[in-house]
Amino acid sequence: MYLLFDIGATNTRVAISKSGSSPDEVLILKTPETFKDGMAMLKAAGERLLDGRKPKAVAAGLAGPLDYKTGKLIHFQRPDWQGKSVKGALKKAFNCPIHLENDAALAAIGEANFGAGKGKKIVAYLTVSTGIGGARIVDGHLDRNTAGFEPRLQLLQGHPLKNFGSLSSGSAIQALYKKPGEKLENRNAWREIELWLTMGFNNAIVLWSPEVLVVGGPVAFNKHLSFKRIEKRLQKNLKILKPKPRIIKSRLRQLSGIYGALALIKQNRPQ
Repeated sequence: MYLLFDIGATNTRVAISKSGSSPDEVLILKTPETFKDGMAMLKAAGERLLDGRKPKAVAAGLAGPLDYKTGKLIHFQRPDWQGKSVKGALKKAFNCPIHLENDAALAAIGEANFGAGKGKKIVAYLTVSTGIGGARIVDGHLDRNTAGFEPRLQLLQGHPLKNFGSLSSGSAIQALYKKPGEKLENRNAWREIELWLTMGFNNAIVLWSPEVLVVGGPVAFNKHLSFKRIEKRLQKNLKILKPKPRIIKSRLRQLSGIYGALALIKQNRPQ
C-alpha cells in the first residue's frame, strides 16, 4: 500500500495505490493557507484512504523548490509553509519512508513513465497552471541538477520581472488581464499568451533537446489556446533540428503528479 500526495498552490490530490502500478482512489482538496492546517488535512485524508492500513512508503510533490537535505520548502505560494519540514511532518504522521519532489518534476516523471512521454528516452515537460514548472527526464528518471528546474524564471523580455512565469501562467493571466484564464475570451490576449508560450517552449526544446515536449496544466488545455499556431511558429525557428521533437499535451492531466509519485517510489524502492 502506497500513499501519494500532489500538493499544489491551489489544489492538493491525495491517493493510494495497492499495486504500485496505478492509483486506486483519489481525493481532490483545497490546499490550506497554513502549514499546520495543511499537515492536518494530509494526515486526515491519508488515514481515510488507508482505512487502518500502514503504508509501505509515501511520495509527495510540492509546488515550490525544496531543500532536499532537510525536507523543507524554500518557497511556496502559501507563505506560512515556507521553511517548514514537510518531510518531518509526514514521517511523524505515517512512520514510513518519505520521498519528496517538486510537483512539476513529479508530474514530468509521471508523464515520462506512464503518460505522453512513455517509451521516450528524453522527455521535456512543462506545466502551465497557477505557475509554470517543468523538468527534463532521461530514461524515466529526473535528470541530474543542482537546484531543481525552474523554467518559469527564463527571461523573455530582458527585464527581471518579465520572465516566462510572469507572462503566461494562470496567475499572470489574472494579473495582466484581470480575469482568470477560464473566463478570458479576448482573442488578442490569447494570441499574446501564445507568443510567450512559443518562446518558452522554444527555449525548453533548444536547451533540453528532448524527443518530445509534453505540456500540461489548465492554461495549456484552454479552448482559446491554439497549439497549431504555436507549433507553426516553432517550426520556422527550429527548422535546423533533425529530427524535430513532437509537442503534445499531457495524457494524465490532473493525475500526472500522482503517477509521478508512484514512479518515484518505485525508483527509490530497495531492490
